Amino acid sequence: MTTRARACAAIILTGVIFFAAFRPVSAADSGKSVPELARQIGDKDARVRARAAEALGRSGDKNAAAPLAKALKDENALVRGEAAHALGRIKDPAARATLIEALKSEDKNIRWGAIDAISEAREIKAVDLLIGLLSHEDRNTRSKAVTALGNIKDKRAVPPLIKTLRGDKDAFVRQGAIEALLVIGDRRAVPALQEAKKDNDATVRVWAGKALEKLGGGR
Repeated sequence: MTTRARACAAIILTGVIFFAAFRPVSAADSGKSVPELARQIGDKDARVRARAAEALGRSGDKNAAAPLAKALKDENALVRGEAAHALGRIKDPAARATLIEALKSEDKNIRWGAIDAISEAREIKAVDLLIGLLSHEDRNTRSKAVTALGNIKDKRAVPPLIKTLRGDKDAFVRQGAIEALLVIGDRRAVPALQEAKKDNDATVRVWAGKALEKLGGGR
């Protein structure tokens, strides 16, 4: 199994565990009002709090931003992560500002949830902070950051992503950098991709070759 396959398997397993623990244990919450869901953010059961955070995000209501910001401070790590992810679904300046600020969190669950939400929302205002996260000590944070930068497609990310491709110690992150550079489609990446064809990881070498074919830099 390749490095990326093992990492993907770990991520899927984490998601399965989260699903089993935090999916609805009673009737669906989609029909509840924002005030009702906001009250559930204070429930003693973490499953109820996580479910309420998810439903608040689905609501898209700007009034959900405040209870979700409160949920970012929940004692339960997965509730915090769910709240961060839900904030990305609220198209409101205050919610986005809270989400971007969450990128600075020392709590990995908040940080990971925020990166994923920003990636889905393609929030360009977060690009500078995401670039900063490319040098974070946590591998998952770096990996999620490269994916987010690829989804946002801001050209400012190209040089930092090239640096990540050339210098990150983790093959999973290097492969992610190739994918992000390919999505952005900037030919400044070609020299680094040519170098990556000699990477010590086979999967990275394969992805580098694919990227060069699509960018017209293969040789």
